[in-house]
Amino acid sequence: MYSETDYRNSKRFDHIATLMLENENTGHFMYAKMSNYSDDGLYFETDFAIKPGTVINIRLDNPPFATALNDYCAVVKWCKELGEEDTNYTFGVGVRYC
Repeated sequence: MYSETDYRNSKRFDHIATLMLENENTGHFMYAKMSNYSDDGLYFETDFAIKPGTVINIRLDNPPFATALNDYCAVVKWCKELGEEDTNYTFGVGVRYC
């Protein structure tokens, strides 16, 4: 049986939420769709490429649980272009909380 090794530090949990992102350097705002989160970061999809190392502020419309914060600071770890068949968005982005 084939088993894929997962090198993540924390378990991922599926959760769909709309995000408003603010680039701390430019002050620009953009929308995104969160797909999953963990103790140390989250994954979202957006139509905007965000350079790794960029610090962003994230506001969730639907936190994953009642005691979760609505606002987070995060650093972009990676950004990749998605295929047309994968999603309605252009880029997938992984971030780590500040």
